[in-house]
Amino acid sequence: MRQRGLKVKGGTYTSLFNACANAPSTVYGIEQANRLREIMIEKSYEPNAKNYNAMIKAFGRCGDVKTAYLLADELMEKRLPLNVDTFNFLMQACASDFEFGFRHCLLTWHKMFQHGLRPDYYTFNTVLRCVRDCGFGDLHTMEKVLEQIFAERQELLTNDLTADETIPLLKESSTSKLLESEQNSRLIEIKNDASQFEMPNLLTPQPNLGSLVSLAEVSKPHERLLLLGGLSGFMQLMKAYDVTPNIETLTTLLEVIPPTYAAEKQLLSFVRKIGLKADIDFFNILIKKRSMRFDYEGAKEVMSMIRTAGLEPDIVTYGENGIRMNIQILGAMLRQGAENRNFPYIIEILQISLDEQIKPNDFFLKHLHNFYERCARSIDARHLSTKSKSFKNGHAKFCAKLRVYYEEQGIAGLKLEDAIKKFVTIHIPNLRRRMSMVLNH
Repeated sequence: MRQRGLKVKGGTYTSLFNACANAPSTVYGIEQANRLREIMIEKSYEPNAKNYNAMIKAFGRCGDVKTAYLLADELMEKRLPLNVDTFNFLMQACASDFEFGFRHCLLTWHKMFQHGLRPDYYTFNTVLRCVRDCGFGDLHTMEKVLEQIFAERQELLTNDLTADETIPLLKESSTSKLLESEQNSRLIEIKNDASQFEMPNLLTPQPNLGSLVSLAEVSKPHERLLLLGGLSGFMQLMKAYDVTPNIETLTTLLEVIPPTYAAEKQLLSFVRKIGLKADIDFFNILIKKRSMRFDYEGAKEVMSMIRTAGLEPDIVTYGENGIRMNIQILGAMLRQGAENRNFPYIIEILQISLDEQIKPNDFFLKHLHNFYERCARSIDARHLSTKSKSFKNGHAKFCAKLRVYYEEQGIAGLKLEDAIKKFVTIHIPNLRRRMSMVLNH
């Protein structure tokens, strides 16, 4: 731009910082973001609110949490307008801090309320990322943070800052007192009397600890979710702010709910109630959770859920199921990829066949050959779909991979019938050997 004599405007800086935020390497992203800041200072450029949001996003996503918050302080000092995006980007910074991010997230959430802003679904999704990935550091500092949150909320209430002037307050049965730090027990303790049980929730405008009396060993995602009201409390809070969860919300919730069948069933009922269509990633995580607790029957039950939802299993599905990859599975997946003309998917299948040293059978070779021929006929007929850049790139990569695959399998230059004959001689002895083992068992 300098060479062409073009003036750098605010939108240019915003776009460049957004590029830093999405950099493939966080180290590179930070380097470029720092360089951009230096250029802005050298040129005496005064950032606007959009520039600040983009800077907070860049430094936060790349893991420089301190700089992200310093920029937010600058934004407020200059009395530039704050919006929910500012706090969403700050929470993304929290999510990058695996040691203290959950603690920072709670403070940022309540600061957002103090500025009269309402959370959106990006806010809730980022909070869940903090629940999944981040801890709250040492217990003493966490208790101090809770004291600060409770004191600030109480101050707002005593100053007659009503819900109508800021945000709608949820009805709470009581506001809990701060947990006592000199407790002898360093475990999560819940009142034994079920009738007295009260779920904690640190996200509500009037945060409370419910029946919780110690934070000492809150370390797992589902334990942190408990502090936010659990699954039901979190969903009720979203509803209170008219935020409808998307599939990303529910997929992340699946990762942080307790590893029990009851909790999974409750989440699945939410999915049905909302009317959301779960994707294959959601079901893959459900399979993984059940496999991790050795519930293999439950994991296989998810396969029927996948079929009911009208979805097709992918490579991850079979991996989570603990099913050993074979040519029959690869053949079924190849057929699915060919029907959808998904070049990257087919290339991945060919690579798995090579990596796992899985020899093709006649079914696999026919589908591969037919797919190649169908693409060639479409190109010859000059179909509109074959003129797109994505098709041309995908087809070129597929053809290159197919040549490598045929060479590795020793069938390069052979006709389809001859290639099939070569592998029939391999598969028939293997079949006879397996039959012999069964008959002699």
